[in-house]
Amino acid sequence: IKDICDVETGIMLRLELVGNQHQAFKEFDNLGKSAGVLMRLAKPWKGSGRTVVADSAFSSVLAAVSLRKDLGLYFLGMVKTAHKSFPREYLNTYSYPDPGKGNSVTLKAEVDNVQVYAVGWNDKKTKTIVTTCSTSLPGTPHKKKRWANPRNGQGCSKIYYKEVPRTEMVAEYFDGAQTVDVHNHIRQGNIKLEEAIGTHRWYVRLFCTILGICITDAFLAYKAFHPSQPRST
Repeated sequence: IKDICDVETGIMLRLELVGNQHQAFKEFDNLGKSAGVLMRLAKPWKGSGRTVVADSAFSSVLAAVSLRKDLGLYFLGMVKTAHKSFPREYLNTYSYPDPGKGNSVTLKAEVDNVQVYAVGWNDKKTKTIVTTCSTSLPGTPHKKKRWANPRNGQGCSKIYYKEVPRTEMVAEYFDGAQTVDVHNHIRQGNIKLEEAIGTHRWYVRLFCTILGICITDAFLAYKAFHPSQPRST
């Protein structure tokens, strides 16, 4: 199952069942499996000017350009393996003036009349992002939780937060990229319908998954639109 979620609420909006036998006959199949699935999932928002945030399984220069040209949507995605036309080697070997975490470099190019940006962000290792939107101006820093242990070994550890600088491009990507993972965690970690109902029939297993998605969406909708109301876990 491939799916697309709303970043603000976490609600799953669409899904597609993926199988090798019928993929070649679907719309946008000429773009390949990853970009084609992304285009089909995002098509209902054609012309809305929204931003699609995708993980490395769907991210490429081709996906970014296709979304902008054919659907009028912007794109932010992490590039790992699908690096055709992307300066991955340059960004991974770039020498930052200050080698500390949080430094970044942004490159711009025009691909098929679309402005495309390649971003390298220095964390533990360089994160490489392709985007057709946002800005390289300073954004909200990433706060990493840390523990300070007392030197004498007595007392409790103190929690503090270390801030790592990010540009708007980097901040917008990482703030949205975890949405599907959070949805899956709620469905698979809390509800666990697939484990609660034992079966050897594939359609029962699929039914449990889709029912779990519906329950998770209902919870996230209640949480988003009734934030002041009490919730049970």
